[in-house]
Formats: sequence, C-alpha cells, structure tokens
Amino acid sequence: MKKIFTLFIASIIILPLGISKGESPKDPIAIAKKVIKVVTFKDGIEKDSWNNLKASQTLSAESEVKTGSKSLAAILFTDGSGTITVRENSHLFIYGDKGDNKINNKNSFLEKGVIGFKVTKQKDDAFLISTPTAVASIRGSSGFVEFNDDSTFVFHLNDGSASVKLLIGDESEQEVGEGYTVVVQSDGQIVYRAATTKDQSIFNDAMNLNNSKKLFINTPDGKVEIEYTE
Repeated sequence: MKKIFTLFIASIIILPLGISKGESPKDPIAIAKKVIKVVTFKDGIEKDSWNNLKASQTLSAESEVKTGSKSLAAILFTDGSGTITVRENSHLFIYGDKGDNKINNKNSFLEKGVIGFKVTKQKDDAFLISTPTAVASIRGSSGFVEFNDDSTFVFHLNDGSASVKLLIGDESEQEVGEGYTVVVQSDGQIVYRAATTKDQSIFNDAMNLNNSKKLFINTPDGKVEIEYTE
C-alpha cells in the first residue's frame, strides 16, 4: 500500500508540469463568426499542425487562417472592435494583446489574398491591417485589402476614415477618403483614385455574408453572434 500511494503522488506532481511545459495558455482574441467550405487554421499556442476551422472556434494571438477555393471565414475580434472576412485562397495572421475589456495592438497581417473589413470607431489605437509592402490604419470604416502574387497592394475604403503607410520606397503615408482606393505597386509607386466598378464589386463580394443561419454563444467578453451554413 505504501508503494502505491507514493507512485500516485509522484504522478500528480509530474502530470501538470508535462501539460504546461512552462507556458501559460493565451486568452482568445478572436472567434470564427462564419465558415464556409475549406478553411484551416494554426492556433497561436500550438503551431505544429493545420486543423479545420469551424464556426465558434476561438483564436489566440499569432493564429493563422487559410481559405481554399470558393471558401470564406468571417473572424470577429472578441471585444467587438471589428470583423475581418477572409475570402477564398487567402492567408491571414491575427495579432493582438488581450486587455481587461479590449484587444490592444490589433494587427491582421495579410500574406496573400483578399479580406473585407468592418471596424467600429476606434477611440485609441487604430485597427491595423498589414501586408509585406504597406499597412492600413483604420479608425472606424469598412472596405477591403488585397495583396496579389505580384506584390501589388490594393486598399479600398468604402466609408469611414483610414490611412495607408508604405513599408517600401519612400515609406510615405496617404490619407484615404471615402469611396477611394489606394494601389501600391511592388516598386513602391502609388496610385490614388476614385473607386472603380470593379473595386465596389470586390467590396460587395468581400462583405457578402448572406444565406446563413445564426446562433448566439456566451464568451468572457460577452455574447457573440455566430453565422453558419449547413
């Protein structure tokens, strides 16, 4: 009996150390509001493998999301500050620091593809969407960001206010007005123009979340509306 009791105590001591590996779990900063077809993700805590993303799945900082052909994922930050819609054949990284009642330093990094955004008015830090060549600072707006295989950056502002700062060339910053689009070529050249019919079509497609059902779940930051398809 004495030996069995001693071994049991040892296993209790060893098991938690093996699970934690000296790291504290990260609080989720975002949640999948809607998922259609083939969408995979790597969690910010365990980055070793890709898993299928499902509606209501939470995402911690440094998570990655990939969409396949004719696929979509709508990602909502848990403080309600904004929704990112990841369109087909896109790859997005999600960053942020969990505060008491808000997510600080929000930065969605688009490696390739198209994302739509709808951001509530920001009181302090801007809502950032970055690419390898430019970063958009959004202060309460909707629009889309595209980053192509040829490294062309496109930012369209449907409404609200925002600015785009280059990370290449002269690293200049451009304020963007409602209904305007900024195009940054791979060599750093900027084209600032009124939105075209194509821009508006991309925006409409990026924000189209129709033909879905809804459910509501409770999170530490309040009730979240989830959209899904069957």
